[in-house]
Amino acid sequence: FASLVLSSESRALRSVFFGTSAMKKGATFKAKTPAKWDLVGIRVPSDDAGPGVAWRVAQACVEADIGVRLVGDSMELLSKACFAPLKAALETKVQTGKMTASEKSAQLANILLSRTTGELGPSCHSSWHAAFKKCQLIFDPSSLDAAAQQNFYSIISPHVDPEAVFAFGQGPGSPSLMANPRVVGLNFACPDAASGKMVEIVRQRSTEESVLSAVWSFTLETQKRLPLLADASSSLLLPRVLAAFFRAAMSEVLNNGLSFAELDKAVRNLGFSTGPFQLADLYGIAAMACAVKEEGKRVGSSEAGSGEVLDALLAAAAFGVASGAGFYVYPNGQASGKAKGVNRAALKLIRDHTKSERAKTKGASGPKQAASRVMWAVVVSAVCCWEDGVVASAEILDTALVVSLGWPPFRGGGPLAYVDELGREPSAKEMTSLGLALPKAMTRSDLASFRRPGSTSL
Repeated sequence: FASLVLSSESRALRSVFFGTSAMKKGATFKAKTPAKWDLVGIRVPSDDAGPGVAWRVAQACVEADIGVRLVGDSMELLSKACFAPLKAALETKVQTGKMTASEKSAQLANILLSRTTGELGPSCHSSWHAAFKKCQLIFDPSSLDAAAQQNFYSIISPHVDPEAVFAFGQGPGSPSLMANPRVVGLNFACPDAASGKMVEIVRQRSTEESVLSAVWSFTLETQKRLPLLADASSSLLLPRVLAAFFRAAMSEVLNNGLSFAELDKAVRNLGFSTGPFQLADLYGIAAMACAVKEEGKRVGSSEAGSGEVLDALLAAAAFGVASGAGFYVYPNGQASGKAKGVNRAALKLIRDHTKSERAKTKGASGPKQAASRVMWAVVVSAVCCWEDGVVASAEILDTALVVSLGWPPFRGGGPLAYVDELGREPSAKEMTSLGLALPKAMTRSDLASFRRPGSTSL
């Protein structure tokens, strides 16, 4: 028993436990604890992961006795993409004895589907205004561009409570919204994934503390997810590391002739809860495409193959779990998020984007080595995020990647702790042998450890 308690796996799991506690405490606000919101309005976009985020958020709200208005331009979309999976999820709880049939009926009664008429514009139909009236939180989970976000806010805000909070899935993009004290970002990390237990709250310099306190409480207590504060001035943690995860995986598929299902399996064998391609389906293909392009700009490398394959999937209306197909197919849709085989159209797209000179040759990487390179690409990205101060501490960064990306908890309790456990010199040698660029922190002589209290802080 003593040897088990003192094992590296035990230390790693304890690290995740304490890191989770640190994320829950995370931030202290001077503002008093806010009253629970009574009504939340959620705009349901017609593509990608938006509907998946919408119904998951709605489910948590109704379970907390908060009313929900699901707003969209198609009753079919609202019914099939949101209400049906939500109803199925509650029915499963009834069947497993986690709630009664009367409790399910009461929760479903707290959901109102609001179909809007016409496009959102200066002279739009009054149904847009009425849909969000009396809502205290208005949430748009789609990754709209800055102009579309500004248009939505400008048209809806005059018709709602002045104290209402607006939240956008990827964070507000326009200068006007970034200066608005009652606007935040709420980036849900892969809501359909088993590891999707985190929300990045994107704050601006102007964000009121009372708004942050209310959104923090909503995330932790109502949504039952770990909140992670992120500054709008820096990149978000999950999209950045997730993009590195996916880019490395796609590079292995295109250059070494591996199938994406084969590589996903090899990555799961390393302890990850989900492989990079299925995680792309769960995150949303459009959101992943956006993250990959932003990461390409940041590192100065386009990795054209990754973007081209994702764009081709979008052109084929393969948005991931939300549409029933991405790299894999999902006959049961968002209610389960379980794949039922590979999407043959995705296989063909990858074959079309694999050049003949990239075909697998004798001596090319096998699945095991390819998976190792993908895992270490995540480590490199995590170290770079730590260098850039994306997250307040190494402990929180590690835990955030365990609960959102699905990093194997027994490997140090996170990628930074994994480097500390193995040693920086052996880790640097492993990165170099796999052809990965070394982050500056890996060669610093004044840095004893990422997570040890006595280590030098950046």
